[in-house]
Amino acid sequence: MATAVLTGCGAPPDQSKDIDPSHPLGGKDGGRDGECTRDGNKWTWAVYFPRGQQDFNTIKGKLEDDIDVARKHNPVGIAFVTNQELRLAERRDLGELGGDIAIERYHLERLATILDRPKMASVRQQYLKIAPGRSPMIVNAAVAGTAVTFFGEDAVVDLLVDVHENQVRERSETAKQSKSRTPSILDRFNPAGLYQSLGIAEPEPPKVLSEIEIDESVQAYRETIEADWKWSRGHLAGAACSGLKFTIENVETSFLNNVEIVLTFTGARGVDWRAADAFELDKMQDRHWMAPTWGGVAPPYIPRRLKNYPVTYDHNDDGDLEVTITLDTLRPRKTWTSSADDIVLIARTDDLDDVTATYTVTADGYNELFEGGPITIPVERVSAFNTLGDLLGVDDDGDDE
Repeated sequence: MATAVLTGCGAPPDQSKDIDPSHPLGGKDGGRDGECTRDGNKWTWAVYFPRGQQDFNTIKGKLEDDIDVARKHNPVGIAFVTNQELRLAERRDLGELGGDIAIERYHLERLATILDRPKMASVRQQYLKIAPGRSPMIVNAAVAGTAVTFFGEDAVVDLLVDVHENQVRERSETAKQSKSRTPSILDRFNPAGLYQSLGIAEPEPPKVLSEIEIDESVQAYRETIEADWKWSRGHLAGAACSGLKFTIENVETSFLNNVEIVLTFTGARGVDWRAADAFELDKMQDRHWMAPTWGGVAPPYIPRRLKNYPVTYDHNDDGDLEVTITLDTLRPRKTWTSSADDIVLIARTDDLDDVTATYTVTADGYNELFEGGPITIPVERVSAFNTLGDLLGVDDDGDDE
């Protein structure tokens, strides 16, 4: 049983590997019950399972003897596995006995916690004669893809402001020239009916603006863009970046019905993925902008999820992305995989190297909440300026931050 406890079925913090018992069937072991490795370092382990609770001095003496023997083999640490109950102060005292040798204590309460894990059902049955009952719910979730964070966003804002200023000046100059030219027969033509037949509103005629009015228009535009830049960033990322792909695996032999998996991505938010050819620069500047229809021609197609698609998402009170996957049935030892490019993940700050996701699982007939993770998603740093240029088909060699 000590071997199973040390491996802990691979669950942290019990990350011992290469478990090698000295004499699993009994015999002299030279004071070592076995060897193992942790983080690539050599450890030994010692087991003390007497009948009944022993006094602390007896437990302490046993560990001191094990430490003396272990020093001959130069381990980094000793894993001390015992069925004895230890108070907090006693655990601390035992941990200080090793000096330069680390002491990992597996006392009664810690053993109970490890053995209570779903994956330890077979160990409980083999050594403690506790029937496992129904197979536990064990679900593995995996996330393929990366999160994105942009640099150089100020350059994009400046570019958009410059474009806006040029457009304002051009319209003002057009209005000025229109006033000074000689009227023609075309001036009698009223295009309102044409615009109405095309299903769009007639644009306002250009006006002559003073320098002060132009400056005010440019400043108002900049303030609008900066105030809603979070939306603009998401619109840019949704069209330029790849989305996440989710995999859900039922590890055990029981059917899982009405399964809900909730993945929480700490420090990141999500936006809908859309094809690059659906990107609209006007929409990036104004979330309320709608593409006009010309003579019944629809705007670019933006793919939408099917009505009953099992993946939805929202954000919690901290602003972190929460993805909910709802499956009617997850068959034993089968895997469900989402469509590619589901949700684009955006790091909420630019100082993250990775985003951590955890998840919970519930299912009909299981009263307990299964908790899994952590899952690490790397963060990719991308030039906002170059990304926008790529979407617009503009070549740019600059890639400086």
